Amino acid sequence: MFMISSFYFFCFASVAVLIVFLPKELSDLDYSFLEISIILSMAPISRFIMPFINQKYFKITQNIIRFSSIIFLISSILFVLYIKNYYLSLLFFFIVGLSFSLLLPFVENIAIHLFGKEKYGHSRLFGSIGFIITTLLIPYIQDYINTLYFMIGLNTLIMFFIFFINDNSKNENILEKPFSLSDFTYIWLALFFMQLSFGGFYNFYTIYELEHGFSLNTITLLFSFGVLCEVLIFIFQKQILSKKNLIFFIKISIFATIIRWLLIHFFPDNLSIMYFSQSLHAFSFALFHSSIAIHLFNIYKKNALSQQFLGGIGYGIGAFLGSIIAGYLYGENLFLYEAFFAFIAFIFILKHQSFLYPKSK
Repeated sequence: MFMISSFYFFCFASVAVLIVFLPKELSDLDYSFLEISIILSMAPISRFIMPFINQKYFKITQNIIRFSSIIFLISSILFVLYIKNYYLSLLFFFIVGLSFSLLLPFVENIAIHLFGKEKYGHSRLFGSIGFIITTLLIPYIQDYINTLYFMIGLNTLIMFFIFFINDNSKNENILEKPFSLSDFTYIWLALFFMQLSFGGFYNFYTIYELEHGFSLNTITLLFSFGVLCEVLIFIFQKQILSKKNLIFFIKISIFATIIRWLLIHFFPDNLSIMYFSQSLHAFSFALFHSSIAIHLFNIYKKNALSQQFLGGIGYGIGAFLGSIIAGYLYGENLFLYEAFFAFIAFIFILKHQSFLYPKSK
């Protein structure tokens, strides 16, 4: 568990840099909102592409994962070095996403296989802790250490731990028939629109709240509080997920996300309400992610491709289009649009009644 938990810790510490601080770094370099959205969208679109390439052309092996981790680090370094060049930053951030799209699903599949829903959350919460520590730490060290160089250090540690995580579940990653997205269409559509609704939050929440009078330190505290609430879900995941079917919790999570975006839209300058909206991150990310990851793991009979397509459909094409759309829609009504996208996800998950009892394969 130590190696996997350490990977999660440094992985989401790096994600904290990308979500909380990179948009501001790009804004300070005089990139427009649309240009920021396009740069940040390169990683998720590459995550969408990779599962299809993987499914058609090659199988994941330990050597491929290790090689991918090396490419991940090199492309991260090149992205930081050439961040002032718009087109090169697009290219290198695309490669960052392409290589990373193999790493996280690989570890997720192993973690769920080894720990099940009883202990998966206990390992995954270290990612949340890494996110919190990084978010709180950077404002105090950024005068001494360049934020993006700090990210390179984190990515170096991600590569290090990948080399010590072994896949012992190869024999169980065999399906009786080819992997197909069409078997469970509505859950993939719900996943897509759910992550589409996060485009404005991941790309522009920092900038949005700066414009509504909050300081960067206050915003980092808001982010940290949201992830702290997420940790509680991971700690008590066994007790929570054992009481109801997973689709029930997916529905609850999407509904909470609708409320969350509406609160940000109507009360962006109310600190107490913003803290409450961030508490809903426990549902809109932690509970949603755990429920849908384990559900896909079960209905696709532990096939590793289900975790890659979870990243590809949701955190890939959903996040990509969400990023681009947020760049076009940025303004006072941004989170009203995000609430609408989450509502569409809610309609899809309500419609597909068969998810109460997954198909046999």
